Amino acid sequence: MTKKILVIRSGALGDVILATGIVRELNKFQSGQYDIDVATDYPEVFKNNPYVSSVINKSSVNHSDYDQVIDLDLCYEMVPNQHVLDAYSKKVFGIANFNVGPELFADEHVSLPKIDEPYIVIHMRNHFWPSRNLPQEFWVPLISNILAKTKYTVVQIGSGNDLAFGGFGDRIINTIGKLGLHQSHALINKAQAFIGADAGALHIAACTQTPILAMYTSVRAEYREPKYRTAAHISIASDIDCYGCVEKCPTPYSTYYCARGDEECTRRFDPDSVFQKLIELVTG
Repeated sequence: MTKKILVIRSGALGDVILATGIVRELNKFQSGQYDIDVATDYPEVFKNNPYVSSVINKSSVNHSDYDQVIDLDLCYEMVPNQHVLDAYSKKVFGIANFNVGPELFADEHVSLPKIDEPYIVIHMRNHFWPSRNLPQEFWVPLISNILAKTKYTVVQIGSGNDLAFGGFGDRIINTIGKLGLHQSHALINKAQAFIGADAGALHIAACTQTPILAMYTSVRAEYREPKYRTAAHISIASDIDCYGCVEKCPTPYSTYYCARGDEECTRRFDPDSVFQKLIELVTG
């Protein structure tokens, strides 16, 4: 009888995406002799994944059905001073700096809205963790620069709660709340660049070869930025002395609070400077 492994990572979206490389390397390590099931709240992440036998809800898990259970919930949250992928890898394989880079498998039947190319994809996060939400005062001048000084269309992606801006004419496209995970993946894959803060959309982008420009605040870039990919990315740290404050929070850091009380780190990005970084990124 084929042996069975269960990998658990309930959420959030980005954390589940980052677990996909673990599943792939487990499959290689076991030479395909084990069936690998995944328990997660985001089953779409594993759609078309050839290394997964089935995706189930954590509430329906019976551990006795498995020869091995690997629980990644709260794995990196216990060690906030290392990259998520290294935390996962150390728990499963005993070593860090092991290529467990994430991947998504394209949906051949995915449909996309008609968008004139070339375009830039932007994710303007608006989430319950406020220190990772950059304000309108940053996004509006950045988008204005892109539209005024380049030929690119701007495509806004995200969930229904994320920021969306109008009033820029027909070169800004709003797809907020309209795209599934695999549609977002396909859209970013065709873009000239992706711009966003630390969020699930950034990790979707990391599963493409599209250049990435990302801003980091309460979590340091070196612990969340794309890793084990060949495409270019630029990480920009908030210019504030308490940058990366999550390292000082009690573990596991499943909740967060700003010690300053003002989320000032989100307001320390200069849109003109970020625009120049974008130009560097897309021109090579």
